[in-house]
Formats: sequence, structure tokens, C-alpha cells
Amino acid sequence: MFKDFFLFELKLRFRSISTYVFFLMPFLIAFFAVSTSDFGPIGAGKVFKNGPFALTTIFLQLTAFGSILIAAIFGPSILRDFQEDTYQLLFTKPISKLAYLGGAGRHPL
Repeated sequence: MFKDFFLFELKLRFRSISTYVFFLMPFLIAFFAVSTSDFGPIGAGKVFKNGPFALTTIFLQLTAFGSILIAAIFGPSILRDFQEDTYQLLFTKPISKLAYLGGAGRHPL
């Protein structure tokens, strides 16, 4: 069952332009952060790139960007469940959050 859901989601995602944007944006951010000296929140100047301020700022911005990215990836699948009225079937049995989001097949009766 997990394999069927997984393959369906992969086929659906590879037809969407947003999938390629979601993979391209973090790659470009990492590429420019490494390849240029004044990219990112720190900029050029007398600030150590591996100092506490620089690392905290970079981690905070990457965490915020990652949260938006995760919501953009998982949101359409959950929205599709509610638009197609399949959530009523899913919520008749006890199901964990991991099983719901991951499509795991072993649910207690």
C-alpha cells in the first residue's frame, strides 16, 4: 500500500513545476553561499563566517525557509484528501499522524 501511494505521489510531483522549483531553490542558496564571499545575511565585512552571530543568522533563515518549503510540499496532499472527501474514510479508523502523512499500510482495526 505504501508503494502504491509513494509511486502515485512521485508521478504527480514530477509533472508539477513546483517540484523542480523546490529542489532548485535550496541548491542555489547553498551554491551561492559557498561560492561568493558576500552572499547571505552576513554580507561582506569584518564578520567571521563561522562565528556565532553568522551561524545563528544563517540557521534561523534556513529553518524559516525550510518550514515554508515543507508546508508547500505536504500541503497539497492533505488538501486533496479534503477536496475529494477521502478524509471521512481515513478518520473512521484510528490512524497516527505518521501513517496519515506517510501512507503506511498497517493500521490497527
